[in-house]
Amino acid sequence: MLEGYKGLDAHGKMHAAHFFDPADEPAVVLIVADEPSIDAPLVTLEAGGVRLFYTRTPIEYGRLGGA
Repeated sequence: MLEGYKGLDAHGKMHAAHFFDPADEPAVVLIVADEPSIDAPLVTLEAGGVRLFYTRTPIEYGRLGGA
């Protein structure tokens, strides 16, 4: 299985690794955020009639170190 990853670093810079053209491939989206930030896009997708399978798992996240 080949995968590609995209993400924002702590400074908002986009980092990406692409290994295939995902035009017709299923997509996996991982969102690490607070509840309202996750709820908003799910409500929008549901209102638009998008068929979507998702899972939600509570996690603890934070930052260590200076600056």
